[in-house]
Amino acid sequence: NLDDPVVGGYTPDKIAFRRALVLAHDRDQEVAIVRRGQALPAQSPIPPGIIGFDPTFHAIEQEYNPARAKALLDMSGYVDRDGDGWREAPDGSPFSFDHASIPTLRERQRNELWKKSMDAIGLRVTFNKVEKLPELRKQAQLGRVQSFSYGWIADFPDGENFLQLLWKGSIGQVNYAMFDHPEYNALYERIKRMPDGPARNALIDRMVRIIAVYSPWMVETYKAPVVDEDGHLLG
Repeated sequence: NLDDPVVGGYTPDKIAFRRALVLAHDRDQEVAIVRRGQALPAQSPIPPGIIGFDPTFHAIEQEYNPARAKALLDMSGYVDRDGDGWREAPDGSPFSFDHASIPTLRERQRNELWKKSMDAIGLRVTFNKVEKLPELRKQAQLGRVQSFSYGWIADFPDGENFLQLLWKGSIGQVNYAMFDHPEYNALYERIKRMPDGPARNALIDRMVRIIAVYSPWMVETYKAPVVDEDGHLLG
């Protein structure tokens, strides 16, 4: 939630904090444990097979690198001042953030992985439970959660369908991150009116890089199709 005073904001320290969260999360463990091997680690918010996907895109901001996450936090003032093993906020006050979820086995496993990842870099994370997914979505639309995990299935096979989720015009609807970046908004307005092609893809690439830098999202996994031994699609 980019409007939240704890995890949001566009200042260098808040951007570094969110980038540290991304760097501390082990996607391979999420694929193995949470997704039971039926997913692929994600780099871009636009998945394979969708217009605008760039198979060569590789963001260092998305790599699993706890050491770099710690260094970012250190440089941004999130340090352990009292020696209890937990980092304080840059102003010296106690620090923690919340990851909201619903009470399912998969979300419990995801929360366990989140806690392990955050413990490793000295950040306290709590887990507020919301009984039903529609209620969690509603709270996110109203800006009442700090963070949560959510998936998206494209309505049509174009990168615009994913990039709309961080457009200013989607705040209060599907822009759960409350992301409002002037350049990103302007680029989205342009790609909506452009035909598919290299010029449009170049603007999409720029938008994807803005997402990687400001980290309103951590893109976790792409759900993998299930096939039988003969290669037939099962689901």
